Amino acid sequence: MASITFYHTAGDTPAALDATLPPLLEKIISSNTQALVICPTESRANRLDETLWTFADVSFLPHATTAHATPQTQPVLLTHAEDSPIAHANQRLPVVLAGAEAALEPLLATSPQKILYLFSATQADVARARPLFKSLKQQGHSVQYFQQTATGWQKK
Repeated sequence: MASITFYHTAGDTPAALDATLPPLLEKIISSNTQALVICPTESRANRLDETLWTFADVSFLPHATTAHATPQTQPVLLTHAEDSPIAHANQRLPVVLAGAEAALEPLLATSPQKILYLFSATQADVARARPLFKSLKQQGHSVQYFQQTATGWQKK
């Protein structure tokens, strides 16, 4: 069974959700692990690609989209739900963004050890995350829930 950590971000826009990713991805990379970020759509993956290039003036987060010539070499690989994300999973730590939960079932069939599920504070994202959390817990997966606060992530 997989360990799935839900991250409820404080922001209610895709940009606010994307802004929470760089520190998480830096932490994943620093542990010598590759990450697969599954976005709900191709346009969202492209926006996130732009965000990761420009999120800080003094740092660089190595990444690429699945359109890259050698996606397997990238520490962070961006894909989207319509791009067969499971084909890119391999040994990567999957990060799923709200709206791409359709990728979760097939992803779970590949036996990942850990999945991070990020969702925003919008009513729609919260309404999707609650039953998903309950369903995954009932299936026997290890699930945790963290909420972003002014002082950082707080386990609930």
